[in-house]
Amino acid sequence: MDESHAERTDEELMAAHARGDEGAFAELFQRYAGRLFGYLRHMSGDRELAMDLVQETFLRAHRARHRFDATRPFRPWIFRIASRVQVDHARSWLGWLSLRSVSLFGGEDEAAPAWADRLAGVPAQEPARVAEARDLSARVRAEIGRLPLPYRRALLLHDLEGLNCREVAEVTGRPIGTVLSWVHRGRALLRERLEAAGGKDAWS
Repeated sequence: MDESHAERTDEELMAAHARGDEGAFAELFQRYAGRLFGYLRHMSGDRELAMDLVQETFLRAHRARHRFDATRPFRPWIFRIASRVQVDHARSWLGWLSLRSVSLFGGEDEAAPAWADRLAGVPAQEPARVAEARDLSARVRAEIGRLPLPYRRALLLHDLEGLNCREVAEVTGRPIGTVLSWVHRGRALLRERLEAAGGKDAWS
């Protein structure tokens, strides 16, 4: 990895890419591909589809490189593109067809337990709780998948990806007050459902 690229901010890298520095975009891909995959995997419920959506996200980012404002944060910008890619797919006939044949959060992959453990707040250093943690993780994944779409998107962006509410508002194009409401109501609904299922300590 080129140290000069690794030392630059996301915004500097995107500006450099717009000037023709191919290595800059490769560095951005390294930084964000995994995070975008996790987000899109849990929004779409399909591992293979998420990989395609990540590629489409970066393709659109590349096409929009000359419109990127380097004075504004890159992270909400790229997640906004990813969200639009996912919405566009979901609205398409192919997206409708995939939702008829793929159960949201139905499959397992190597990324899912770690993601769910983070949401559930399970201490990984307690081996005796591994079985309990896996069961709790499965319940968290299932209940997140059943949340209304705005709540699910807000919780994934805010609580998993670490975007603040202002950044989530920028990603979703909604007022910050709406985002705060989504996060609050999403957490409350998730907690209520987990408590009903016997997992009252899953969400804090």
